[in-house]
Formats: sequence, structure tokens, C-alpha cells
Amino acid sequence: MNEAGHDDSYLKKLNDLRENGIPPFSLPDSETESVENLRNKFESVDEFDEKEYSIHGKLISLRGRGAMQFADLADNQAKIQLVIKRDTLNEYAELENRLENFAIWKKDVTVGDRVLVKGTLMRTQTGELSLRVNSWKMLSKTLRELTDIEKIDHTKFIERTEYLSRIRRDLLSNRFVEVDKQDYLALAAGYDKVFSIQNSKVTVLWAYQSIESLKNLLSNLLEDEVLMDLSEVFPDPEANEDALPELKRALSYGLPAFAMAEFYLPTEAADLGVDSENEKK
Repeated sequence: MNEAGHDDSYLKKLNDLRENGIPPFSLPDSETESVENLRNKFESVDEFDEKEYSIHGKLISLRGRGAMQFADLADNQAKIQLVIKRDTLNEYAELENRLENFAIWKKDVTVGDRVLVKGTLMRTQTGELSLRVNSWKMLSKTLRELTDIEKIDHTKFIERTEYLSRIRRDLLSNRFVEVDKQDYLALAAGYDKVFSIQNSKVTVLWAYQSIESLKNLLSNLLEDEVLMDLSEVFPDPEANEDALPELKRALSYGLPAFAMAEFYLPTEAADLGVDSENEKK
């Protein structure tokens, strides 16, 4: 590992690509299909035509030896197996006057690289939906391998992102409106149901509703046990003398009474100081 934190063996592969005239960083040169869409369309299909599909993503595994390799390519958490055959790849490289042949793939492509591949769909002998690769293009060459600790952190990041995405989707489907921050003025402007997500904190405001109503709604949406701060706010200036400036300002614009819930990702609750004595699902 050099001073920049890059693995020298990975840098050697990057330089080898350049020496062979292949840019290690580039943009897709064609329209691509998402892996998820391909899986949704063809998961139950057994026979395929020769239509060529283009997909791009991150290589999360490489295996095989000799004239055939297999890889798993991930795109937005969906993945598909790639089947890379030497004869097929070299034939298309020669036919299309491409530099990206099988030898360079085998020598310089590593787990973590982001690539664009074109090919036809097939099923392996084990029945796995796969893409038989005709050609490939390097989009981004990785310069180091994730450590075991970084892999765990990466997994946690994905889990937290999926959790927040699910919360956002469910609140939107219940007719809540997302705002930039805990914006009380959104209620004063006429919105009854708003929410905001800042870092790992979710704030939900629901006008004309009690704590119990908001708690029941969130209990149906949240799959995990989540610690929540729950409160009711009434538009009485005297009762809100110690309120935040944003709330005091909103009160002067005719803010309705509302219930508010604040919660964090379950895995971060303790680190972020959520009081265990607060309301709990």
C-alpha cells in the first residue's frame, strides 16, 4: 500500500490498461438496462433470443480459470451472473475493433471495478439467469480492496440507506410531503402531513392529530423496534416561550396543533443519544 492509500498491485493493473490503450476511467457508450429490470422480465423465462443487452455496475466476485470466467455484477443492489468466454470475447473484440479482449480482462479486471458489459441472456446448467458477455468496457478501476472492517461498514451503510428509502416510500404513500428540514412553516402554509430526513434522523409532523394517532401510524410502517421522541404542539405562544426560534416564528403564521415524532436508525440510536425512556414501538 503506497502513501496515497492505493494498492501497488492495483495501480499496476491500472497502468497496464493505459499501456494497452484502454482508459481506466470512462463513461458508458450506450444506453443501458438495469439489472433489476432484466431480472424482473426474465426470472421465469427459460428460452432466450439473441437480443443483446447492455448493463453496467460493480464487480462483486470473479471466479473461474482457463478459457472461461464467471463474475457477479451488482447494480443498485440487484445482481446478475456474467459468463465470460475467451473465444466469444476475442471474436467480438476483433469484429468491433476493440482493445478489450479476454487476456486483458483476465489480467487487469478485479473485484471492485465498475464495468459496462454487453451480451445475451442465458441460463447456466444450474438454472441461474446469466449474461453471456460479448464485449466489455472499463468505467472505473478500483485502486484498493475493501478491508473486512470496511466491508462491514459498507454493509451497514447499505442497510441504513435501504431503511431510510423504505421509510421515505411509506410516508409518501401515506400522503406525507417531504420538506428540506424540520420546517414548521410547511404546516402553516397548509400542508397537514410533512416529514424530513436529515442524516440518520427522521422527523414527522402531522397536523390536527394526537400523539397516539401518529404513534399508531408509524408502528404500522416501521418493521423494526425503534425508539421515538413523541410530542404534541399547540399554537399557544405562552406555552412555547422556550421553543426553538423556528417554531416560535411559525406560530405567528397561524400554525395548527400537531403531533411530532423524531427517531433514528435502530443501529444508531444509542450512539446518537436517544433516551431509552422515550416512547418505544
